[in-house]
Amino acid sequence: MLCQDIAEEFDISVNSTDSNESLPDQNLERAYHISLQEGSSLPLLKEELRLKIQHRRLKSGQDELVVAQSPPKPDLLTLPEVLKKNRRRYQNRQSADRSRNRWKEYEKQLLETIALQEKRKADLERVRYRLMETKNMLTDVLNQHSKCSSSVGRDSKSQKFISLLDSEWHRKELQS
Repeated sequence: MLCQDIAEEFDISVNSTDSNESLPDQNLERAYHISLQEGSSLPLLKEELRLKIQHRRLKSGQDELVVAQSPPKPDLLTLPEVLKKNRRRYQNRQSADRSRNRWKEYEKQLLETIALQEKRKADLERVRYRLMETKNMLTDVLNQHSKCSSSVGRDSKSQKFISLLDSEWHRKELQS
């Protein structure tokens, strides 16, 4: 519902100067102007609800309900409460320091483990390279030996050894 519709429904004149046409309650008039500014009927509805509650209270013989909003009072703590709060802050700081130190130590251990694993990997790569060189050298020696022995007779054991070396090398290459 628009504010103009509300004004028409309650027979409120926006530009009225006649005292008979003006709003009887200052709060209702203020709510009306706020409604116009905001473009919402919520302030008028709130004021209407407040007036209905007041009317019911007065009709039942109760006193008028006065709502006074005062600024919230700051919480005043007693000495034991202040001490407890300070102790809690101190303990939280200590706990946070311990937690940070544990995390730094954990990070340091992880970095050391990474460095050790990288060193181990490099060592294993060097050993693998040396073994590959040794295998190649032995294969060459065996090939030379088999050429020499082929003139005399074919050595089936040397051929089996060469094929075994090649299959072992091929299997290790696939694994790495």
